[in-house]
Amino acid sequence: MILQVIINSFITGGLYALIALGFSLLYNTFKFIPFFYGAFAIFAGYFLYLFNSINLPFSLGIILSFLVLIILGLLIDFFLLRKFRERKAGSVIMLILGLALGIFLENLLLAIFGPNIKSISLPFENITFNFFNSSLTLIQLIVIFISLSFLVITFFSIYKSRYGLVIRSLISNPLMAEILGVNKEDIFRKILIFTSLIAAIGGILYGIEYNLEPTAGTNLTIKAFTSAIIGGLEFLPGSIFGGFLLGFIENISVLFLPSAFKDGITFIILFLFLIFKPKGMFGKKTREEMSG
Repeated sequence: MILQVIINSFITGGLYALIALGFSLLYNTFKFIPFFYGAFAIFAGYFLYLFNSINLPFSLGIILSFLVLIILGLLIDFFLLRKFRERKAGSVIMLILGLALGIFLENLLLAIFGPNIKSISLPFENITFNFFNSSLTLIQLIVIFISLSFLVITFFSIYKSRYGLVIRSLISNPLMAEILGVNKEDIFRKILIFTSLIAAIGGILYGIEYNLEPTAGTNLTIKAFTSAIIGGLEFLPGSIFGGFLLGFIENISVLFLPSAFKDGITFIILFLFLIFKPKGMFGKKTREEMSG
């Protein structure tokens, strides 16, 4: 039983960590909370379902789903985010924009695909591996592997590469980065492409593992936001830690509570952190907080 909980926690936590990483990267770059990110990610799963339904090869469907989400992300930036950046919109306006965009994307999915649950057909048999009274399907193994691999690749890209240094300088001090000649709009565009790719991978993996429904994006956004808050919204590795920790807590709670309480546990954790530790487990205190 304990081993099965650990396996399930890695599956859930890997997905949460992946989405939370993209969520945090968008927040730290664009300086607003992207409450649309979960619905945005689910779009990739739905497009893979669409491409499968017209009998395109599975691998081609995945590539096209990636491209669709990247194009959608660039369009959102060109027609919305960039306009609000140029007008130097306040945090409240950007918060409302994120919420409104999430609602719009969710209702767009509902209008196009309907309210029924959709399943993504796989081109291979989903084998189940049984060991020590626990089980792990081939798809779950793939989910764990891809999630962990992309998290590692992203971490090294941001913290161990020259381009990652530019991104971190822009995040920590945008004005100084601009003075030093960093092209902000170019970095914004590339980060949006990268976070769109993260969202596409997360949305497809989520759709394969849990199936698809239009409201899944809201749930995924809440998980990503909670994960980021746990680790520290301004500390990118913290969102990864928060995602795995949330996955473990949710799955461990099933041992003591009905599975229907799983989402309730997430809200309780979110509220506790917002009240008692709003900067998260790895968030840095400001100079005023340290002195006062």
